Amino acid sequence: MSNILAWNELQIFTFFFVFIRVSSLMIFVPLFGDKAIPINVKILLAVAVSWVCFPILWASGMRINPDFYQSTFSISSIMAQEIFLGVCIGFISRWVFDAAMFSGQLAGNAMGLSMASVLDPQTESQTIPLSEIKYILTLMLFLAGDGHLLLLKIINDSFQILPIGAASFFARHKEVVSFLIEMSAEILLLSVKLAAPVIVIILMVNITFGLISRAVPQMNVFAVSFGANILIGLFVVIISFPTFTNLISSAFDGYAAHIIKFMELLHG
Repeated sequence: MSNILAWNELQIFTFFFVFIRVSSLMIFVPLFGDKAIPINVKILLAVAVSWVCFPILWASGMRINPDFYQSTFSISSIMAQEIFLGVCIGFISRWVFDAAMFSGQLAGNAMGLSMASVLDPQTESQTIPLSEIKYILTLMLFLAGDGHLLLLKIINDSFQILPIGAASFFARHKEVVSFLIEMSAEILLLSVKLAAPVIVIILMVNITFGLISRAVPQMNVFAVSFGANILIGLFVVIISFPTFTNLISSAFDGYAAHIIKFMELLHG
């Protein structure tokens, strides 16, 4: 398998479709798909992962249907299917990270940091710095738990769970839609849990300042509360870090199971 010049037509096209799925996954999965990584590095990484996975898959008996490369139309349709599959799996694999970033947006808005938005190079949109901090913390926890190795294993296992050309996006569309709705609900629930300490404390602070403004109308409560919300909010974020770590770690426990379930639903 090491001599590419000795490959036959079936091996070449099998490797080609493996590379298509792996490269589309590498664009969107966490860590490997971050925009901070240059595109040429992503391409080389996709080639390397495909080169390592292909001999394992070939030895396990994985072969594509020869009809897949008999015409330009069939090659294009399988390519489009594999690209779309890789994109879908890549987006599903980001659900914990999206929840962490959204929780940062909720907490930042409660603290009054919405006016301090900066350009996020990952999403190319305006975001609150607290979201970036929570994203980096989540990524560190992901790496500490060997999440990058788990992603590589999921990429390799995806060809066993969902062979090339076997994906069907409409055969079980009701179950797929239900799964996506459940995932959205889990993202929102995790986001609220992560942001709840800050939101609750800031609400209590604002109620306190509201009572003070009623008792002492001459006092400029707005000027004082603005800085107090930020200071108290940051303090709560720091002391709630153990809770943040526990919730993210619990979410990562079911990380692979969600991705595998999604791939099983796409099996026609």
